[in-house]
Amino acid sequence: MGETNVLQQLMKEVVELQKKLEAEICRGEKLKAKEKSCDENVLCVLKDNFTGLGLEDLKSFNEKLVEIKDKTT
Repeated sequence: MGETNVLQQLMKEVVELQKKLEAEICRGEKLKAKEKSCDENVLCVLKDNFTGLGLEDLKSFNEKLVEIKDKTT
């Protein structure tokens, strides 16, 4: 009887893991769909390879934010 209980518990764990895997796959597919519909410039910024117009402005803005953060901490 002990083996049956262990087997049932393992089967429950497998089912839970399968549900989690399916949920993550679905989440990944949704993220890919969002990425495809997203503007290329936004994707470049998110992927940290932005080289378009305004890069210097973004860098200086970031430096100012870092300075402000340093002053407040």
